[in-house]
Amino acid sequence: MPAQDTARFRARLVLIVAIAVIAATCGLAIDAGRHVSSGKDGTDTRMRITALAGELAIDFTSIDYRTFEQNTQRIAARATPEFAKKYRATVAAFAPLYRRGKVILTTSIQAAGLTSLAATSATAVVALSGTETSATSSSPVPQEFRMQIGLQKIGKHWLASQVEQL
Repeated sequence: MPAQDTARFRARLVLIVAIAVIAATCGLAIDAGRHVSSGKDGTDTRMRITALAGELAIDFTSIDYRTFEQNTQRIAARATPEFAKKYRATVAAFAPLYRRGKVILTTSIQAAGLTSLAATSATAVVALSGTETSATSSSPVPQEFRMQIGLQKIGKHWLASQVEQL
């Protein structure tokens, strides 16, 4: 092969190799971008479900005897049908005590985190603190709660499926 043909062959070979390297690099960059994106989506999902668990924990622990029935209905609507039934039965037993005692309990989240997450279920642990006032106390009484909240995805909505005091 003459020197001129060899030089052209080498130039084409270098060009082909360079194009292959560029294509491979672009492919790896796109694939890495997908992994970062899916990781971000996973982080967003975890944060959203953790925030929801915190909201539910506040709902389950905050009591106001003046709006007790409305709050109970609102909370039950954010629960699976089975858990809503158990929840209503439990609060029905305590409702007369709350009304008679004029109980107002407000809570806020101290810490919350997921202990498990799957496609249609999650478990969160939430720590709350709050204050309770009632007809029987002359000053607010501090309260602390630790709870585990089970969540189940039904359709597009995450609902409380169980609550356990820790």
